[in-house]
Amino acid sequence: MKSQRPPAILLLGFGQTAKAVFKAIVPKTKVYATSRDPGRQTELADYGLEPVIMPMPDPEIIELLAKYQNVLVSFPPDGCTDALLAPACRGARCIVYISSTSVYGNYQGRVTDTTPVSANSEHIQKRLTAEEIWRANGATILRAPGIYGPDSGLHLRLSKTSANISSYTSKIVSRIHVDDLAQLVIAVWQKQYRSRMYVTGDLAPASQMEVVSWLCARMGIDKPLPDSGYPPLGNVHGGRDIDAGKVLKDLGISLKYPSYKEGYEACLQACLRKDHRQSLF
Repeated sequence: MKSQRPPAILLLGFGQTAKAVFKAIVPKTKVYATSRDPGRQTELADYGLEPVIMPMPDPEIIELLAKYQNVLVSFPPDGCTDALLAPACRGARCIVYISSTSVYGNYQGRVTDTTPVSANSEHIQKRLTAEEIWRANGATILRAPGIYGPDSGLHLRLSKTSANISSYTSKIVSRIHVDDLAQLVIAVWQKQYRSRMYVTGDLAPASQMEVVSWLCARMGIDKPLPDSGYPPLGNVHGGRDIDAGKVLKDLGISLKYPSYKEGYEACLQACLRKDHRQSLF
């Protein structure tokens, strides 16, 4: 008896999270990826994807591609596209929507799945509205903190620019390696969860100052000086400690990179394999 063909995958948006998911699944089925930019047609095809170029959202095309398939939504909210595309994905096998822990606003302290959100800005309100729309259409929401990986993170900022250590960087912040976020997405697809919401993050939240100090020592470079006149390293919402215990328990998985040390070590090694030695060390 022939094995059943795995469902196709529809990636709504093709940024770093979607790329990590595509890399992790080693596709044995078709993977479609959308973009508004016609200039990305060749790039997407070169990845081995089926490009779906839509300068304007087209719910009819998305409905055809999403039906009975796994869907990842990772494009930022714009106030209109989510309302057009989410109902078109209602017939999907499983939908995962990547959100952000920025929905907690200026809240500081331990963040769990029951921590109240804060709609105190237009940006946060757009994100929360998008969450509600997708969840109403069956999507499981993954609220992610700062996402980093070989192609994005403090290791690259430190290697290429001068930056100051601002006063708030001593506060604890959470982060997640993009490969761990990808395995969470895939696990939700496997469980076929619907309309759930989880906060995500690694198991060892740490201050930006601690991470920068560790990276500088590991990379053999001088630590940036405070008040050097350059902008802060990254966009940090300090003081939030994400408790990702529930999502890991429900999905039955362990993080590959439980702390920034394992995660950034993997990033540095990946950069070395890409012959970035001169730019990093």
